Amino acid sequence: MNRRLLAAGFLLLLCSRALAGTADDFTERTEWVMGTALRIVLPADFAGGDAVFSACFAEARRWDALLSPWRPDAPLTRLSAAAGEWVVMPADVLHYLERAVRDAERTGHVFDITLVWQGSTRLEIDREASRARLPAGLEPLDPGGDGKGVALDAMVAILDKSGVTDALVDFGGSSFLARGDGPQSEGWPLALLGPAGETVGVLILADAALSVSSTVQRDHHADGSLLERHHLRNLRNGAPVTARRTVAVIGPSAVDTEVLSTAVAIAGVVSPTLKAAFPDCAVGIFGENGPLVPPDEAFTASFRGGSGR
Repeated sequence: MNRRLLAAGFLLLLCSRALAGTADDFTERTEWVMGTALRIVLPADFAGGDAVFSACFAEARRWDALLSPWRPDAPLTRLSAAAGEWVVMPADVLHYLERAVRDAERTGHVFDITLVWQGSTRLEIDREASRARLPAGLEPLDPGGDGKGVALDAMVAILDKSGVTDALVDFGGSSFLARGDGPQSEGWPLALLGPAGETVGVLILADAALSVSSTVQRDHHADGSLLERHHLRNLRNGAPVTARRTVAVIGPSAVDTEVLSTAVAIAGVVSPTLKAAFPDCAVGIFGENGPLVPPDEAFTASFRGGSGR
């Protein structure tokens, strides 16, 4: 949910080139949601394509309205501003908060939407009264690490219910959802960029979600200038993570991949505890010269080293 155009450590779609040769097979639409571009690619001959496009964009906008940290009327904004008072929350937001608390626990609080070490342990949720309370003094809740994953998982239900078996959803160039074999009948090819913006390889994504997190955020400005900054923090001490690395995570749940990629980008390793907490996810960690550690077997099965050309 960052309003900047993010470039570093994220993905450049090779499938754009593939689609150029099969323009009659796929069609795509893009809208600006959650402060970034949401791009959806569907088979051109799918009879209900217009309805699927509309439903997916509407679902993303719905979650943007629910989880926005800057809209004054958004539930999370009101909760953050309530200074310790109970705030009635929509059912979907309560479920999100409960999930976020569990995710903080699963990552050993390396990931935490309060942006405070173990801050989520202080978040109170009253399911019976449909309300939540955040103690005064904590920073505003930040769903930037998992919000797009929540929306992507919600879109899965729309695609499946509509009978779409071949599709790609690209949310901001860092969060992806793939269905089917793609334009070249072997999955959707995505070029993986390292922390300096260099291509470190190609991922072939099929019937899975993908999240990519980098410790380096590269912001391109209209005047052509490029600003690099370290935007992740070690919540234990509040220090920025300055090591230059990019983490790619593949798994069945977009939220899981978002949470795990952020946690590993901060920690720099996949600890046994993290591996046990996210058993269905495959992880690759890359520096400017390629993999920092050998990717696990499941990740290697989808990864092609080098430029992928």
